[in-house]
Amino acid sequence: MDYRFLNLDLPVTTFEGLSLPYQRKVALVATFLIWVGLAFAGFIGAQRIGPSAVADDIAAIFVLGTVLYYIVSGDFIVLSGAKALLNATPMGVLYRQDRSVLDKAKAELLLIASQVNFRDYLGYGKVNPEIRARGSLLVIAHQEKGDLSQWVNNPHNLKLLANLVYQIHLVEKLLAGDSMPQTD
Repeated sequence: MDYRFLNLDLPVTTFEGLSLPYQRKVALVATFLIWVGLAFAGFIGAQRIGPSAVADDIAAIFVLGTVLYYIVSGDFIVLSGAKALLNATPMGVLYRQDRSVLDKAKAELLLIASQVNFRDYLGYGKVNPEIRARGSLLVIAHQEKGDLSQWVNNPHNLKLLANLVYQIHLVEKLLAGDSMPQTD
């Protein structure tokens, strides 16, 4: 029997490396504290300069630099700086890491889905009822409809596809274990 799902890259298809909820909360709090700290530092800096001729010169140079930067690059420097800062914060780092894990999993799962017809595996539902669950049937319906790759752009739907693939893997692992000759 051809067990296609036994050679599955399990860590990739089960989203190994995805951040945990508590890690996201810690990153969010740390990012918030960074923003508050920078705002406070800016406020203190503005208070130190005070209403002086130097402050006016600094503001004029900043506005002129912003306009020149926009003319040359087409980007608004304040927005570019905010994006760069956001990418450097713990939340930005965690987001990029999670996006990488999800993109790898999506590519692997869509490759698997392109090689098999999930409807052929509904018989495995006798062994594992999860294969005939509503989420799995949704995946099968979208595969037959031909819009699976667009449908899994939603992370919840990607999770449904990953669950179906994993459940089929579990059944094949069980069946392969039963068909292996026992050695003592």
